[in-house]
Amino acid sequence: MSLEEQEQFGRFVASRKELESARVAVLHKSGYNPNVIIDTFAYLNGYDLVAFHDDCEARDWLKGEIK
Repeated sequence: MSLEEQEQFGRFVASRKELESARVAVLHKSGYNPNVIIDTFAYLNGYDLVAFHDDCEARDWLKGEIK
């Protein structure tokens, strides 16, 4: 996707009413997030999304055990 398409997709994801109360943990390799633009624009537009490289931390965050 182009930078503009990624930005638009991030805004789109954040605008979905059915995802309004969803928490999303994104897993990727340490030091490399191929979706950083999408994630950033979704987060800045109110989507509760956090990127992780450790699946245990991601699960703990989804369960509300860590902030």
